[in-house]
Amino acid sequence: MGKWWLNGRSHGADAAIEGDTKRARVYSPCEVRQAEPVVYFALAVGANMVKIGTVVEEARVARRMDLLQPGCPYELKVLLILPGFGRREEAKLHRLFAAQAFRGEWFRCDGALKELLQLAHVEGKEAAISLLRSKNI
Repeated sequence: MGKWWLNGRSHGADAAIEGDTKRARVYSPCEVRQAEPVVYFALAVGANMVKIGTVVEEARVARRMDLLQPGCPYELKVLLILPGFGRREEAKLHRLFAAQAFRGEWFRCDGALKELLQLAHVEGKEAAISLLRSKNI
């Protein structure tokens, strides 16, 4: 069935399209890329506050910071990215750091949260992931 609103006439946007456009595109396995979710820890420099959030893939963390920055009076700096951690793990992290909770996804950078970020800075991301996995996150 054609586009009824064109009543048989061609449209400028459709003029360059040739062949059957209703056929589904077949993707090869190398074209289909499964995104790996990540949890990020972003410090509001000067406020001593950390946002714990998630995005669908690591490449989108910078874009998320660009979206958050205009609404934050402090410079945002990503301190830690945990690949393979999704929304479920993010919720567990929020519960783990509930004592440092400020509002929503923002936490005061002290106590257990500060220790985790220091561990990641000194010993690397893998040490932080190992610590979190030992806490069933």
